[in-house]
Amino acid sequence: MRDHPRREHPPHARTRPSQSALRFPDAGNPWQSRPLVPSKSFCGVRTLRGCRGELDRLPGSARICIGEISSWPARTTAAARHSHRGLLRLSSTLAQWRAEMMDLQPLVALVLAALTAATALAVPVYFGNRKPGYSHLRHTISELGEVGSPVGAQVSYVGFVSIALLLWLFLVVAAQSAPGGSSEVFWMLSLVGVGYFGGAIFRCDSGAPAFGTWRNTLHNVFGALGYLGAAAAFSTLRFSSYWAPLSDVMGYAVPLVLVCLLGLSFPHGFRGLIQRVAETTIFAGVAGMGFWVYRAGA
Repeated sequence: MRDHPRREHPPHARTRPSQSALRFPDAGNPWQSRPLVPSKSFCGVRTLRGCRGELDRLPGSARICIGEISSWPARTTAAARHSHRGLLRLSSTLAQWRAEMMDLQPLVALVLAALTAATALAVPVYFGNRKPGYSHLRHTISELGEVGSPVGAQVSYVGFVSIALLLWLFLVVAAQSAPGGSSEVFWMLSLVGVGYFGGAIFRCDSGAPAFGTWRNTLHNVFGALGYLGAAAAFSTLRFSSYWAPLSDVMGYAVPLVLVCLLGLSFPHGFRGLIQRVAETTIFAGVAGMGFWVYRAGA
């Protein structure tokens, strides 16, 4: 019987290597391999039981990558701890800055009160000298911003609005420094700012008459509201223990402001003088209140 030659199986027909024949590159020679034992499957994925001894045999780049992955939780915790410490330092700095600002509020209130009074004095003097034929004795402050005045827009939208904003800013700062039961006076005194702001928006007619266009009427209403608010604020000082010592002086300002308001209601040759007396009384009271807030908080 004739011997047949032994057939060689093609490469694709060879049996698959067993799992024990799996090789892993050695650290010394990447092309040299050694067997690793597969472990149980987890979620359908085969894992290898590579202990620390096996990891030590990995190439350097692989060990660095695995080391970085294993250090992620520690680095994340350290970053969170560092961020928490930063937030604590920031909150401490803000609290310290707020405490320092609270200590400076009485001084800021005094500066704002003085600046408000100085602005209320400077605006009529400056713009009155720039308007031809204007007299501080005969003409009212409103006539500086009357319709058709060469300085009307400037004195209204710059001068009057600046006085209102400065007064409101002073009242806000002073209310933070004064006790809680003494803040009612600030609400009433804020009507002076409303009078200046409304008088700037609604400019009076030529000559500032008592009756005229609707714009002139609104101008007079806002002006009267400012004087009445100042008188009410000065009259309520005596009801607060905080303002009681100051009310002995400011009590005389209440009838003076009301009399000046009555004197401005009809035309005569001294309307400008009467209004200057009322304005000086009101803003002297504002400056006095600013000094009182500073004195009590110093």
